[in-house]
Amino acid sequence: SVPEAANFSFEVYPNPSEGKVTVNFDNISHGNIMIYNLIGEVVYSSSINSISQSLDLNHLQNGSYIMRVSHENRVKSTKLMLVK
Repeated sequence: SVPEAANFSFEVYPNPSEGKVTVNFDNISHGNIMIYNLIGEVVYSSSINSISQSLDLNHLQNGSYIMRVSHENRVKSTKLMLVK
């Protein structure tokens, strides 16, 4: 059988964001968040420790980023836009 966490999902809002975002997780409360710029550099990383997490990304420049959430051996990603 497939563990429930295999079906984890997450949502990020607001997106586009002015710098502060909230990430809500479904089915997981631990793991890692990594944010990459479009040339693949890690510009932010954080551990997940609850089902809802606030991130302060004000130090990042305007533009598009990829948010990657990993949980055990599974990874999901989404685009994130910063517009300040």
